Amino acid sequence: MSRLILHVGTHKTGTSSVQRVLYDNRAQLAGLGVVYPDPFYGVEHHAMIGKLTELAPAYLPPKGRLSLWEAMADQYAGTDASVIISSELLSVAANAEEDFVAQIAQVARRFDDVVVVCFYRNQVSFVQASYLEVIKKRAGHPIIDTVAVALRNADFRGAFYHNRATHAALKRSFGTQAMRPLSYDTVSVTPTGVLDAILALTGRPVRAAQLDRLEGLNSNRSPDPLATYVARQVSDVPNIPQSVIDLAQKALDRHFGAGRATTLLTRAEIVSLTKKFSADNELMNADLRHDGHEPLVLPFPDWSDRIHRDDLHAGYWLELARVMALALA
Repeated sequence: MSRLILHVGTHKTGTSSVQRVLYDNRAQLAGLGVVYPDPFYGVEHHAMIGKLTELAPAYLPPKGRLSLWEAMADQYAGTDASVIISSELLSVAANAEEDFVAQIAQVARRFDDVVVVCFYRNQVSFVQASYLEVIKKRAGHPIIDTVAVALRNADFRGAFYHNRATHAALKRSFGTQAMRPLSYDTVSVTPTGVLDAILALTGRPVRAAQLDRLEGLNSNRSPDPLATYVARQVSDVPNIPQSVIDLAQKALDRHFGAGRATTLLTRAEIVSLTKKFSADNELMNADLRHDGHEPLVLPFPDWSDRIHRDDLHAGYWLELARVMALALA
């Protein structure tokens, strides 16, 4: 029986790590009946979504992105393979390009079984993680605007915070039976949790611990939130130099005490996000129960003991100035 597993994200739920490990272990997985098709570029299947990646023409399939889906189905539908396609852009496309995703779903139905696995996380952590991903490489995106975007159910550079809307969009294209919504907050308590959850859906007796190359599980880790935020405020180059983040961290340690966890959100922002999305997530769980799925546990974090952005008063910025002056001396 042919099975197609679509790992569709969402963003900041360990996707890059999982894609690296699956790519690095393609030969071993193939021997176990699990196929991770060679991407058109990179280690993930973003080219199959194509339009949303803003790639140079040389990196886009010459016959169009749907041609990659058709070629994949031509090769594996009707076989005994379990095929994994992984791109978090598919959860974005479900919201932004529903007609195209419906075409993907039509091709997917050539397989005997289709599973759409999507990991969701609490939106407070999601807002912070997605914002960090952007400011590491780009300036000019105020965090207050990002929070405002989340609160009005919009998207921030392709990251959709409205879990219920994303699930509903995927369900409209692929159907209720194909849906496998999972909680990233629950599954990720172990380093291999997300990967094992995906492998379990293949129907094959394979787990992460059997794979030879697991170095990819350490990829794309988020840096310290507040140190990165501070470094972005004093650095306008596209990629923040690590040395600047280190100086910001040193000033945080000197001013607040070493080893303190941080968040780039304010206390008021956390309260607002939690209030809005707690209600939204309850509605999503009601939908899941109606469809026969287990509700998702998406606990909002207790960050009361962390250093918040609204703790950065004049004293901290003076400490940062002293640390940077000493570094230049």
